[in-house]
Amino acid sequence: MPRPKKGAGISAQQRLEDTFWDMFGQMPYSEITVASLSKGAKVNHNTFYYHYESIDEMACRIFEKNFNLDCSTYNFLAFLAGTLDLKQVFGNYENCKLHFQRMCLVASSHSTPWLRGMLKEVLIGLWLKSLHTGIDELDRDDLVFLDFTVAGFMSVLDRYRQDNDLSVFESLMNSDLGKGLAASFSNLRRKLNA
Repeated sequence: MPRPKKGAGISAQQRLEDTFWDMFGQMPYSEITVASLSKGAKVNHNTFYYHYESIDEMACRIFEKNFNLDCSTYNFLAFLAGTLDLKQVFGNYENCKLHFQRMCLVASSHSTPWLRGMLKEVLIGLWLKSLHTGIDELDRDDLVFLDFTVAGFMSVLDRYRQDNDLSVFESLMNSDLGKGLAASFSNLRRKLNA
């Protein structure tokens, strides 16, 4: 198959990715089709298949691209751990906003268990990185805490997407639950660094 023509402006692949995110914000993942993506990106469906084998493969690649230790995710985990305040997390918000909104979409009801599982793996990986440890160094209780925290964080991401209000995170962290999570995270960090 010949390579798609390059024109001035945004590449066909980038238009496909942007269209994917736009559609994902408007409809469930399961309703996105190659035909609708191609039409929305103003490319031939063969162009889609030049870049991707399937919508699932596309999603996997662009999720890795968008959630590969991006600033919004890493800073947000630091906020939840109690080491940054919300102004520090979103001090450079415009640069992080798009990635954060996409993370919220993946955590939402528009998503699928497979996509949420991918996000969960990314979040656990980021948390482990922030703790300077690997999953094999955690005991059963640490793993339960991490699973509980990540699942709750993903629910809050979906709530933010629905309300579009950052105060949902401040409310959480100012609550007894939020303070307990931050303290537990700090205790886990101390335990692992001992």
